Amino acid sequence: VQNVILKNGALNAAIVGQPAYKIAELAGFSVPETTKILIGEVTVVDESEPFAHEKLSPTLAMYRAKDFEEAVEKAEKLVAMGGIGHTSCLYTDQDNQPERVAYFGQMMKTARILINTPASQGGIGDLYNFKLAPSLTLGCGSWGGNSISENVGPKHLINKKTVAKRAENMLWHKLPKSIYFRRGSQPIALDEVMTDGHKRALIVTDRFLFNNGYADQITSVLKAAGVETEVFFEVEADPTLSVVRNGAELATSFKPDV
Repeated sequence: VQNVILKNGALNAAIVGQPAYKIAELAGFSVPETTKILIGEVTVVDESEPFAHEKLSPTLAMYRAKDFEEAVEKAEKLVAMGGIGHTSCLYTDQDNQPERVAYFGQMMKTARILINTPASQGGIGDLYNFKLAPSLTLGCGSWGGNSISENVGPKHLINKKTVAKRAENMLWHKLPKSIYFRRGSQPIALDEVMTDGHKRALIVTDRFLFNNGYADQITSVLKAAGVETEVFFEVEADPTLSVVRNGAELATSFKPDV
């Protein structure tokens, strides 16, 4: 059988869709006409092995493995060689060995991962599961060069129009309960800070005001009242993102309460 699977490096059209007994005749031996499938045990997992290719006929390759992980590794290679994105199938005790199902699902790069299900019939949906949409056209996703990874159905053939009106994301701005400004407001504002029991104050200003001592007018009063202070004086007329990040880092490390 191995010798009739490929012809000139490609799948032999003479075996496609043929029953097992006719494929056996092509290979030079006979089997009963009731034979359902021909299985060949092989060891090589690469393109030099005809049984490792897609065969589109009732012929299967069988590989031995020392453990489950090695078996999955061989399945990975077969998928990558000729079936990436399509379908993979695992027969196991799905109730008592769920870890095998999870591992198989994680490792297989196929859009359909079938458990205890005939691969051809299970992959088209409905007959053996209700997770897959009934379809004879199976998407293989970007792995297989397709635009979708689902079973192709009516929804994929419908043109949808979307009318999108202009809208903006909602924004919010949290402010202190009291904002003091204009001449003479500083003493009242500082008094509120102290009477409210705040212990750590962060003053945000620019370098000009800081260098000219305006921040000292505030920090001196707060320190005298036992309030720890820290000053961030890198604010610019047109602040950049790096300025905001520096201020946030200082606030995170200082942990002010006002």
